[in-house]
Parts: sequence; C-alpha cells; structure tokens
Amino acid sequence: MTAEAATLLMVASGAQLALQAPVNAGLARVTGGLAAALVSFGVGTLVIAVAALATGELDGLAAVDEVPLHDLFGGAIGATYVVVTLFAVPTIGAGGVAAGIITGQLAASVALDASGALGLEAEPVTAMRVLAAVLLALGTYAIVSRRPSGLEAAAAPRWGPGPAIFAVVLVGGLTAAQAPINADLAERAGDLGATLVNFLGGVVILATIVGATGSAARLAAVRRVPSRYLSGGIFGALNILAGTALVRTIGAGGVTAALITGQLLASVLLDRFGALGLDRRAIDGARIAGMALLGLGTYLIVA
Repeated sequence: MTAEAATLLMVASGAQLALQAPVNAGLARVTGGLAAALVSFGVGTLVIAVAALATGELDGLAAVDEVPLHDLFGGAIGATYVVVTLFAVPTIGAGGVAAGIITGQLAASVALDASGALGLEAEPVTAMRVLAAVLLALGTYAIVSRRPSGLEAAAAPRWGPGPAIFAVVLVGGLTAAQAPINADLAERAGDLGATLVNFLGGVVILATIVGATGSAARLAAVRRVPSRYLSGGIFGALNILAGTALVRTIGAGGVTAALITGQLLASVLLDRFGALGLDRRAIDGARIAGMALLGLGTYLIVA
C-alpha cells in the first residue's frame, strides 16, 4: 500500500471515530454510562473476533503469553477512553472532545518521542514542539469555551467544562501510548489478534466495574436502544485496527496527523448539524480559529 493511500485510510478512520462518542452517549441515555461502555466494547470485540476467525488470525492469540506485560495495557487505555469521552461529550460537544483528545495525544507523543519509550526512536524536544503544544492548548480552549445554551446546560452538566476538558486531555495522553503498544503486540499476534486482545482486556475491565457498581441491571435496557447506537464499538475497533496496521507504512506521526484531520472535520460537522442527538453548535469564528490552531500545532509536531 502506498503512503498516500494509507494516509487517506487513516483520515477516514479518524472521521468515523468522531462518531463513537455521540453514539455511545445516545446509548448511555438508555442504559447508563458504564453499561453503555461495556456494550460498546462488547460489540467491538464480537466484530473483531469474527474477522480474526475468518482470516485465520485467531491462532495468533496463542502467542499472547510470550509478550511483555505492558503490551496488554491497550485494553485498559481503550476502556478509559470510552468511559471518559462518553461522560464528557454532553458537556463540551463532539468538537470539544476531539480537541481535548488531540491535545493530549500530541502532547504525550512529544514526551514519548523525547524519552524513546515503548520502542520509539528518541527525538529531542525543540522550541518548535513547545510552540506546537501552546497552539494546541489555545485551539482546544477556543473550541470548547462557548457557554452552553439552556438546553445543553440542562442536558448533562454532570461534569463542568473544566473537569471535562481535563479528563479528556488526560485520556488523550494515554491513547498516545496505545498505537505503539498494539503495534508491538501485533508483531506476535497479528493485527486482528492484537486488536482482539485489546478489546478483550477492555471488556474484562468494564465488566468488573459494571458488576462492582451494580450497573449490570441496566444492560437489559439495550433491547430498547435504536440499532444505530450499538455501532460505537465497531467505530472503535476499526480505528484500533487501522492504527495498528498503518503505522508501519506512514509512521506514528503520520497516523496521528491523519487521525486528527479526520476527527476534527467530522466532529465539528456533527456539532454543526446536531447529529446523533447532539445539541447544535455553530461553526463560529472561535471554532474556526481553534481548528486552525490545532491544525498548525499538529503540523509543527509531525512535520
């Protein structure tokens, strides 16, 4: 596959990933947040398991007992991502969630590159990268700073904007480690096998939390949920699989840049049209400026 084709595929993956948070939020309105996260991961696990079985990559799971322990943390990161974005999207919107995730991802990527952790090649922290981090922070603020309308404020101020942004940026930083972790695991278990291990880990963690918090009873409400709100796990599975497979062709920086481009474009459009139950958020000057700052910050980091 050419680098250009791989980049376009990753942009498409980022665009469809932007659908995951509002889809899961729609599911959570019926089942509750933790149960919705478990259902999302369960659907993704089922899809990946069928694909791995059909392609013969299910055999790669036999190599899991040979991998370093840290290669199995991808599922925990994925589970945290789903839960945090699910609770944050009603407060700061799909665009705000994407901006926060992007800021955390790229800031953590700079730190990982500087330290050479997780098998990455060490790169120095330059003044250009520091400037990029500042631009990312400003871009995130510009996108999420608009005060919510009365409808939005009544809908879900379970988290205030400040805590929501902080949590999303933090989990975005964690997801920066997910691609190299899964890529290392894929060397032994294959792309689909690594993705399946990732999702199985998330299912185990979320099932434990759901059971411990007494949220399991809410799972029965899944029967009342429109089928479109059960697709969040598929979006997540496709994204993890794409990142694991394409990082070899366009590198970690290329994957991050393409993913960000798709996420930003799709999430701002979702907010603009109020798709999937989101409150409408106009594409005003502040949001345009925020996207420009995020784009420039991204370019400075991956150029």
